[in-house]
Amino acid sequence: MIDDKDLIRRALLGDQDAQKQCTEKGIALPCPFCGNEYPAITSIQGYGIEIKCQHCNITFSRVSYSYGRAKELCRSVTLEAWNTRTALPIGRCKDCKFYTAMSHCQIHSLGPDQYEPDDFCSYFEPRKE
Repeated sequence: MIDDKDLIRRALLGDQDAQKQCTEKGIALPCPFCGNEYPAITSIQGYGIEIKCQHCNITFSRVSYSYGRAKELCRSVTLEAWNTRTALPIGRCKDCKFYTAMSHCQIHSLGPDQYEPDDFCSYFEPRKE
């Protein structure tokens, strides 16, 4: 059995199955803008569902339900949209557009700039060839 912390971690990394499981369990993922772990899920004056981050005040809402089953469907659809995250790009330095032939990363130029070609890049963007 997977615990909720591991499920949330996988969902944040873009695992679509984990995102779906979080939605089914009623778990709202942390805010995609500031990382606040506890966004609020509330009804909006009886006609919609809102997810709001109390830290950065970003609000996401879906409107249009009356009551009963429609309210639960609206909650599920809103939570699913909030929880859907794309997978982060992961790649090695040698495949990153910022890596140069001299083992120098243009992004990391303010710090130590020697990176091995097989290191994982913190700012990975695929090289366009």
